[in-house]
Amino acid sequence: MGSNLRNLLLPLLAFYYMAPIHARFTKTTCWTGQDIENASCIQQNAAGAWCFIPNIRPGLVATSCTGGYADFATVLEVHLAQGLSVAYYNGIDNSLLGGADYSIPSNPGIIRLCLSGQSGDGNYQTQCLNALADNTFGAGLYCVVIRGQNNVTDGCYTPNVVVHTPSSIISSPGSVSTSSPGSTNSGPPYTPAYPSSAQSLNSMLHSVLLLCLPVILASSRIRVVGLLMRLVVAASTNAI
Repeated sequence: MGSNLRNLLLPLLAFYYMAPIHARFTKTTCWTGQDIENASCIQQNAAGAWCFIPNIRPGLVATSCTGGYADFATVLEVHLAQGLSVAYYNGIDNSLLGGADYSIPSNPGIIRLCLSGQSGDGNYQTQCLNALADNTFGAGLYCVVIRGQNNVTDGCYTPNVVVHTPSSIISSPGSVSTSSPGSTNSGPPYTPAYPSSAQSLNSMLHSVLLLCLPVILASSRIRVVGLLMRLVVAASTNAI
């Protein structure tokens, strides 16, 4: 009987020690120790997703986790590359474990929590820290940057999408320019051909000659006729 009782209790004890502990969010939770009027909070949106609402930080300019916050540098980039605004990551390889409802197992080691959102002044923020307990965040070391995700799958905020427009090439007589850095234009630049002064003078003289040619020819005919008439008159006079 004792053996049977032991066999019955062992699975129950194993289940007890293997039962997960939670660091997920089940209610509106604000940053530990912050003034509630300007606190970062996690709360549900109209669709039921748990979203991060960061507080306004006028002096925030950091875009990466450096110095004493370098432990969060890699997980920050992993988080920004995926679409859940509230997510948990394995502290060893920074792999994604789950979203806001992820249940942390017993003796989990280091679990990172990263949160992205848009504050009231329109700035994007992302924070990464170590997960501690259910409905709790903000205690201990953390990294915060003024960046957001390019793709948001839970609908918590509108992502920061940078639109790149194709560069255009604008040409004008005598020059070739482009607005795209690194682009090249093959062939020599176009240079319009302008006539030299000697060519211009020759062209002008040619035009004048063409205009005056009829007058010159008419004048020559008159002179020839006059000369013939003088010869005829002279011949007539001699004959008399």
